[in-house]
Amino acid sequence: MISSKDLIERMGLSRATLNNYIALGLIPRPELRSADPSGARVLGYFPDEVVQTVHRVRELKAQGWSMSRITSEMGTGVLNRQVSISAVSEQSAGASSPGGLPASAVV
Repeated sequence: MISSKDLIERMGLSRATLNNYIALGLIPRPELRSADPSGARVLGYFPDEVVQTVHRVRELKAQGWSMSRITSEMGTGVLNRQVSISAVSEQSAGASSPGGLPASAVV
């Protein structure tokens, strides 16, 4: 598990971006836990896989994908696999799935 504070620092995210990813369903809501024995400070904790998800979102944004498309495609499970986006793009002459990727790329 990684705390929201550590995730923000490690990935260089703003709190607003993190909250946006949660709202879009790209990452799960954090599990809330007390950060100190007194219980005065509560932090959200995410599964470790969230780091990989944030990396993937950034890669796709760098390739020009919109957040809407990223959200749509992640919902289909396509981005949860190691799919080479450039290889998928080269196959654009083939049949397309509803998400715009070749049917062969959709499981």
